[in-house]
Amino acid sequence: MFHPFDAEDILQVSLSRQVVQDVVVWSGSKKGNYTVKSGYYVAKQLQMEESNFGESSRQRMNGALWSHIWQANVWQPSLGNCFKLNFDGACFNEGAALGYGAVIRNEKGEVMAALAKKGGAISDSEEVEVLTCHKALEFAIDAGFMEIILEGDSALVMQMVSQAQPNLSWLGLINEDIWCLAVGFRSILINCVRHTINGVAHALARFARLIDDDIV
Repeated sequence: MFHPFDAEDILQVSLSRQVVQDVVVWSGSKKGNYTVKSGYYVAKQLQMEESNFGESSRQRMNGALWSHIWQANVWQPSLGNCFKLNFDGACFNEGAALGYGAVIRNEKGEVMAALAKKGGAISDSEEVEVLTCHKALEFAIDAGFMEIILEGDSALVMQMVSQAQPNLSWLGLINEDIWCLAVGFRSILINCVRHTINGVAHALARFARLIDDDIV
């Protein structure tokens, strides 16, 4: 039914842990909502591409543009009994593969558990960090750590986790899964840290390119 390369991409799609309905989203903005600004940006991009076509294509191009727009809907020690969960991701081969890295340490800095895992193709750095955050929380729950301090070095992702504001972006369902995982902990604190503090998790993510099976 599918070409092998299409089937491989389909199998790499992260499924939601919830039962959700399909919605129509606007691909011209990160949050999936149509705005005049994003519509204008798309229009300008299409106008630039139009320069590669003859004059006879102008009306068809403008019609396609507006049809598309109007159809869219718009390491520092942990505290007390908490364990510190650091995560980081890395991409390999120009986005053809993803590496997950996560490490859990106690208040003395002793490693209690660690994860290195290889994932599928990704499109950008935001997807890397969102998917890695999701994987790290699943890892902590599976390992039985229910009181954690979650640390990552992506300000955008850490803000998303702490604020829990739904959006219609293509990563929106993964964000919602992260919030569902987060409320399952007895205690969770969110910290955004410098990349240098996240060195162990980053090293684990980079190491994932050398393995075929998960290392826990």
